[in-house]
Amino acid sequence: TRESTYKFLDKFIGEMAEIFPDPYMHIGGDENNGVQWKANPEIQEFAKKHNLNDTAALQTYFNQQLLPILKKHGKRMVGWDEIFAPGLSKDAVIESWRGFDSLAAGAKAGYDGILAQPYYLDHIETAEFHYNADPIPVGTTLTPEEQARILGGEACMWNEHVTARSIDSRIWPRTAAIAERLWSPQSVNNVDDMYRRLWVQSLRLESVGLTHLSAEGVGLRQLAGTAHIEPLRVLASVLQPVGFDERYEMQHTSQLTPMDHLIDAVRPDPPSRHEMQVLVKTYLANHDPAARAALTSTFENWIAAGPNALLLMTAAPLLQDPAPRAQQLADLGSTGLEVIQYIEKQQRAPAGWTQSKLAVIDQAAKPAGLVRFTVLEPLRDLVNAAGK
Repeated sequence: TRESTYKFLDKFIGEMAEIFPDPYMHIGGDENNGVQWKANPEIQEFAKKHNLNDTAALQTYFNQQLLPILKKHGKRMVGWDEIFAPGLSKDAVIESWRGFDSLAAGAKAGYDGILAQPYYLDHIETAEFHYNADPIPVGTTLTPEEQARILGGEACMWNEHVTARSIDSRIWPRTAAIAERLWSPQSVNNVDDMYRRLWVQSLRLESVGLTHLSAEGVGLRQLAGTAHIEPLRVLASVLQPVGFDERYEMQHTSQLTPMDHLIDAVRPDPPSRHEMQVLVKTYLANHDPAARAALTSTFENWIAAGPNALLLMTAAPLLQDPAPRAQQLADLGSTGLEVIQYIEKQQRAPAGWTQSKLAVIDQAAKPAGLVRFTVLEPLRDLVNAAGK
């Protein structure tokens, strides 16, 4: 409502334009609740004078004043979903944190758009989830002209739940999968091949100094108070952090929340998740000997590591909340070995056994210590196969 605001922004944007040559400039514009505007008599008088019936209309007015300033300095306005409102110039680009439907609505209305919602790294989704989220999904109702308005997507890493130690593991290597998704046609969608190449890329990233792999060991050693963490490392290899919303609801996180728990050490989407999927699928398809051997070795490793990890965790104050995961690891290993024994003997597991082992998996799926297992669904497939 003040002319001085636009004079300031003109000078500020001019300075920024000289530093950053990109043709776009993001103005934000999301989640404005308008509380302060409603409480300010001068702003309300301004809104009434200009026939601005609500705070959304006032925000659109501001954006319209900002647009020519950006153009003057060679920039194109980008803003979140909330800037999409009647009267907004078609020169603006809508970035959607709300998802595909919101992005499509903007494209149908004549706006260029960028998709962000399925690429939020801090939500702790898998690389597979990101890779399968094409900005223009299969079956879209958008016309070819409307599809051309979808410019691409953006991987976003918000910092409420990260530290200098954990941030690399939250960004990499999943961002590489997002990058390939965004520069590839829909037909490039082989998840198994993506993971095969992703782990190679992960090692390349480590070789140039990123700490997305090494930080886990550092965190585990500090949590355990010892360098002898092999049992804990085995457990951590099949754990990942809970999602953003779940952590917030459990901890009510703020700037004062310590980020020094097991959730902060383990990695999103560790290799164990996809590797277990592939091994189980291969084994159940044809009783592949190599897959059987790999599964047997893995399950035996879990059984051995579980009790020793529990000893480490019960002695470490910051590991006591997730300590039940250690015994669950051993229980899951025992379940896996029993399944293989039934299948190899070509014996159908008793109905009571199947239900009891599914209960073990269900128990492991319950919240504990802000971390969750990555391997439960393929184990569930194994148990169900043994019962058929």
